[in-house]
Order: sequence, then structure tokens, then C-alpha cells
Amino acid sequence: MNLEILKNLDIEYWKNENPYLNDKSLSKGQKSAITTIQNGGKKGTGNRYLVNYQVENGLEIEIAINKNIEIYRQNRAEKEAIDTFDLVYLWGGVPRSGPYSRQGIRAKADAWLPCYKRFIELTFTGEIEAAIDEVNSIRGVGMAYGSKHLKFWGNYPVLDTRLSWLIFGEKLKPTAGGNDYVIYFQIIQELAGFFGLSPCETEEALFAFSERYFLHDKLTMKEGLVRGNGHDQRIANELCNAL
Repeated sequence: MNLEILKNLDIEYWKNENPYLNDKSLSKGQKSAITTIQNGGKKGTGNRYLVNYQVENGLEIEIAINKNIEIYRQNRAEKEAIDTFDLVYLWGGVPRSGPYSRQGIRAKADAWLPCYKRFIELTFTGEIEAAIDEVNSIRGVGMAYGSKHLKFWGNYPVLDTRLSWLIFGEKLKPTAGGNDYVIYFQIIQELAGFFGLSPCETEEALFAFSERYFLHDKLTMKEGLVRGNGHDQRIANELCNAL
């Protein structure tokens, strides 16, 4: 585990560097995601969603998600739950067609929406282990995106491949479930207490640091950065050497 190394980060710097949390533009992943969702998957053979939705930056997506969630809290309107499902994927940057391919689960709302609504209620009551297991049971979701849904519905930190490598020094397991998330959340809470930030702020800063220096699916420095002298690069090198 890399906890003590990460405590040396200049967290105040990194909390403002997350490319998914800005009011200037969409990240590369978000641009790809909106094309995937609106065009019916990578191959254009699936159903199309958010067709008339136009967005300029990641902050606008967050505002739309939070507005939907507030409406849902008041009247449990299914439309807001469904739209939020899509918007969370847009915010996170869909890495592949996943639920939006021709055979994807998104078109079968009767199959996934009841599960999603149960997940929401579990999140509202703070039962995060059960909530993660519930949302991860939707085909094509998994921890990386399940925890993104948890982030917005309950204000909890995301656990994806980058954070798994950064915290645990290993790839996020495909079978990762609610118990794994609870362990991760406890670690993030410890770091958050050390830095004087919220758990979500801490995770967002750690993601920004990872995105700057490491490849997506492993704790390996991006090409051209090995001998560089970027902000906190010494810590990035130390993490690589700790494997």
C-alpha cells in the first residue's frame, strides 16, 4: 500500500488539476463519451441517448446531474434516474460502448432500472457496501463506473483503475465488490483527514496526479516523463520504484 508516500503530495496543487472538473472544456474522454452515447455506441448500431443534449465542459455535466438528483429526491421520477445514468457515463468518459452497444443493457430499462433504483435508495441511507454490490450487478457497469454513480448519488469517492494502482499498487480486480470499496473508502478517509479535505476532494486530487504521470492501466510513467522534473514527479518515481 502506498499511503505514506502519497501523504507527501502537494495536494492543494493537485485538487485544481483534475481534467474532468473544469469549466473550460470537455476532457478527451468526455468528448468520446458524448459521441458514443449520442451515436448509438462505437459502431453506431445501438440506440441513441441524450440526443439533444449539448454541453461545453465537465462542470455543466455535474450541474445537470445534481439537478436531476434533486428532482429525484423529491418525487422519485424515473426519467431523472434514467437521464442521470446516462450523464454519469458521459461525465466519466465511456471507455467503450459498454451499455450503449447494440447488445448493451442500456436499451433494456426494465432489466436494469429496478436495480438502479434500489442502488439509489441504499446510497441515500448510507449502505455503501450493499449499494456498490447492487449497481455492479447491472451488466456492463463494474466498480469503476459503479463508484462514479455512487459519487453523485451519495458524495463518495470514485474507485477506478487509476486509484487502485495509486493506493494499492495493483490493478482493479474485475470482481471487486462492496467490501473492497469499503476498505478503499476507509483509506481515502484517512488521507482526507491528513490533508484536511473531503474524501471526494482527496480522490479527485489523486486522480489528477495519476493522470499527469501514469498510464491508465498500470503504475508506469508516461513516455517522455521518466527524466522530467514536473510537479511532485519525485513522488511519481518513488511510487514506480515501490512496486
